[in-house]
Amino acid sequence: MTEYEGKWGFIDKTGREVVPFKYDAVRHVQEGMVAVGIGDWRRMRWGFISIADMN
Repeated sequence: MTEYEGKWGFIDKTGREVVPFKYDAVRHVQEGMVAVGIGDWRRMRWGFISIADMN
């Protein structure tokens, strides 16, 4: 996971973007999943992204 211009996204080992930089928050990786959030802290909408295929 990488931050770019205040948003979080994911790049692979070559630096290619694999998940767009659109998330406002990212939380820990557990069992191949990462929690991502969009919105301000009071109304954050959370979801999960599988990172199993990103390597």
